Amino acid sequence: MVTGLSFGEFYGIDSLIELLIFAVSLQIAYYSNRIYKILKERDYKLLSLGFLFIGLSLLFKIISNLTILERIKIDDLYFLNHLFLEFGSLSITYLLSFSIYKFMYLIGFLFLFVMTTEIKNKKNIIMYIYLGAVTIFFSIYFNSLFHLTIALTLAMLTMNFYENYKKVMNRNTKTVFLAFFVMMFGHLFLLFSEDLPLLYIIGKITVLIGFASLLFNQIQINNEKKNKIGSPEGHSRTSRKGKRA
Repeated sequence: MVTGLSFGEFYGIDSLIELLIFAVSLQIAYYSNRIYKILKERDYKLLSLGFLFIGLSLLFKIISNLTILERIKIDDLYFLNHLFLEFGSLSITYLLSFSIYKFMYLIGFLFLFVMTTEIKNKKNIIMYIYLGAVTIFFSIYFNSLFHLTIALTLAMLTMNFYENYKKVMNRNTKTVFLAFFVMMFGHLFLLFSEDLPLLYIIGKITVLIGFASLLFNQIQINNEKKNKIGSPEGHSRTSRKGKRA
């Protein structure tokens, strides 16, 4: 079963980076929700929910990492015969936490996908959730499938945000486009990290850079909206339409 066990030497560093991404994700969710309260626009609400799910999912990823660390520690001490029951419990904990992480991570990007494409047909949303569930199931055995799915989703988001940038050419839309572009490359690095383990950490750092860039943008938008309530000129929504907020 390919679940990231080959990257044992990176656990700890991996969890630290993911803890930072977790904190940044919650900050993005927080500032997006603040902008939503000012403008009452659906896109910012979906953005907030999306990054809330993404952020919370990383808590389960960190739990799975710590579970693997504990398993490796016990293995090194040769206590397998005495800790058979504990091993079984750790395996279940790892499987559940890792699966919940993937499910919530995909749901988070579903919110972003709905935001940029404005899906109104519930059947399409159900189909995306179904494909996500299938991806999670198979990615338990083929971890690269999970990263491929996220990379493809980010590629579509990047194209949508690029179209938005061409319509509303300002700093905010450019930053959003570049942030998702960087995230996409981060997951491409993770996709090929099974053959080149160093790409695992490079991918995580790249994803963190993308998230941090988006957080900076949301803070800037929030400050601008607070200072210019009732004067929306020059500020754009991060939606595919390119409307001005």
